Amino acid sequence: MVSKKVTEYLKKAKVPFEVVTHKTVYTAYDAAQTLKMKLNQIVKSLMVKVDKGYYLVSVPADKNVDFKMLASAIKKMGGTAKKIGIPNEKELTKVFKLKPGSLTGFGSMHKVKMVIDKDLKKVREAIVSGGSVTQSLKMKINDYINMEKPLVAPIGKKKKLVLTFKKVTPKKVTKSKRKKL
Repeated sequence: MVSKKVTEYLKKAKVPFEVVTHKTVYTAYDAAQTLKMKLNQIVKSLMVKVDKGYYLVSVPADKNVDFKMLASAIKKMGGTAKKIGIPNEKELTKVFKLKPGSLTGFGSMHKVKMVIDKDLKKVREAIVSGGSVTQSLKMKINDYINMEKPLVAPIGKKKKLVLTFKKVTPKKVTKSKRKKL
């Protein structure tokens, strides 16, 4: 369930939103499938550790964060980005008091700077995490951007679907092995 803290935050900011209930999902891809929406309409947010600080980074679900592009964007913002990584659940729990699956798409709620991929501006409405695995928030992307005031930059790369096939050759079964089976 979307936390009361999130809904109060949005109401205080006078940002219209809709709570969308769905089956339990743990990934942005699953949210898109469940809600029958395009991947680029789902905001995928993740907490990233940059040097000794944190940033909330959001990209459309059809993209992955490109750390080189993110470092470049942070440097343009006047920051440094010598070391970038994704903190583990234990660290997120300790630093942000978050339970697994409860990260929202709102950097200001977590008191961190935010960077979003420029392609999010191409959609009118999007699904944003409200910190729940069974409910999400539907809102206008411009309201989201105006409220959060993130750095908007090219930080995502399209996911490449790679299929690998392993050639399997059947083993010959000899008469002696056949008897043992």
